[in-house]
Amino acid sequence: MNVIDARDIQKRFGKIVALDNVGFRLGSGEVLILLGPNGAGKSTLLKILASLYRPSNGSVRLFGQDPLDKRSRIRNMTSFLGENYALYDDLTVRKNLQFFGRLYDISDKALDTRMRYWLKRFDAMQYIDRDVGELSRGTKQKIALCRALISQPRLLLLDEPSAFLDPATSRMLHSELNALSRSGVSIVYATQRLDELYKIGDRVLLLRNGRVMALGSIEKVINTLGDVEVEILTSKPISRGAIAALSRRWKLRHGDSEKSLIFSLGRINDIPKVVRDVVKNDGEIIGVLYLKESIDRILRGA
Repeated sequence: MNVIDARDIQKRFGKIVALDNVGFRLGSGEVLILLGPNGAGKSTLLKILASLYRPSNGSVRLFGQDPLDKRSRIRNMTSFLGENYALYDDLTVRKNLQFFGRLYDISDKALDTRMRYWLKRFDAMQYIDRDVGELSRGTKQKIALCRALISQPRLLLLDEPSAFLDPATSRMLHSELNALSRSGVSIVYATQRLDELYKIGDRVLLLRNGRVMALGSIEKVINTLGDVEVEILTSKPISRGAIAALSRRWKLRHGDSEKSLIFSLGRINDIPKVVRDVVKNDGEIIGVLYLKESIDRILRGA
């Protein structure tokens, strides 16, 4: 039985079609990355899966059941983290997590154990008795992740969960989600960040303007992307001769300094070739970056 069976989903808001015949299946322990720019329909799709929106057309089954059926208990098996952290600012972290945990009928003893475990994992235990409204946006995101995980869901629906997180916390989040996946938890993870494809995920659903542009393995979807800019940072400027040699093969310009080389590539899978060429020309690479993870521009050519 599939954990998610979504077929021909359409969602309209008046004359606006937010989703147009979107469908996919997700099995136990699988991770699906929803990739797309702002306005692609990622959040709308997640809200339909979380039973917050009713689709205008099409059908959704979670664990073989209709999530909108009031008799269904699948909501207790599902956890959703949206773009809003969905916590009460005037309550402490402890009281927020206790409130949401009790909605899932978790015993006080189990709730306390799980709360402390996740707060420690996200390096947020020191905030347990602070009001949420006093915390930074990044710390609120950590607490929101604790809220999403405390119920031990079998299905996690996450809308750009790494937003506002520092790099160390993002790495820890990816590690925890990979471990949850291996234990059988199914995950739908929305992002605009191309680098996250390689840190978590089995398959990618590429959305643009509410439509499925590609669905499949990371390699399959990556091969549909074009016109990407990548910045290569070097420990020291490379020679004029090396710049000339690279420019004969690639469209190249300097970034903010002579240690920054910006390549405009026709396909995203040209990045390893560029890296090899820079190394061959005595470039000591210290970083390879997508420029501002510019997926909006990338998808215009998808």
